Amino acid sequence: MEGDPSSSFLLCMQLRHLGYGNITVSHTYADANERLFAQPRPELVLIDLPHEQAGTVAPLATAIRQLGIDFITLIGCDPPALPAAYDTTILLNRPPGMSDLIDAITLARRYS
Repeated sequence: MEGDPSSSFLLCMQLRHLGYGNITVSHTYADANERLFAQPRPELVLIDLPHEQAGTVAPLATAIRQLGIDFITLIGCDPPALPAAYDTTILLNRPPGMSDLIDAITLARRYS
């Protein structure tokens, strides 16, 4: 889930460079929630979490975990107090560098 089109474009380019081909971007919570329950289900979810939306998207994080989908949360340099739904997510500062993104994806896959 990414609110800024230019950021999502750059992130998609990074992921494609890493070999991921089936990438979709949701710009709203409602769209992300709808895609989460569509088939096929995503293998990995990246949530770009604006400070003011930490509590708003907590139900999405809970649903992602309940479905057994790995997820990484992109945060600013001063992360907000996150709801319990984010206790098991990997936190990654934005904008993520390529090596940090690779490490986060590898770690997410290891703990799935």
